[in-house]
Amino acid sequence: MSSEQTTQNGGTLGGYIRTLRYARGLTQAQLVERLGGVVGVEQPQISQIEADRYHPFAGQLELILRALEASEADARAIRAICAREYRR
Repeated sequence: MSSEQTTQNGGTLGGYIRTLRYARGLTQAQLVERLGGVVGVEQPQISQIEADRYHPFAGQLELILRALEASEADARAIRAICAREYRR
């Protein structure tokens, strides 16, 4: 993901996840299917994450990143966003 895309999504966890999902051509339901129910996250939670109203637990986030086939650079950026948001 380019820095321009990061700026466009506001630099939030939800915006970044949504941008990655769009880049993969996935709906929220398709992302949930990729997760396979392993993390107990359903479509409403994905919607809440993308709206920045719910922050997934670390394990959930890692599985979401894997399901989105996030690059290591994207994963690092998302972890940094989470760290910044948790410090608030």
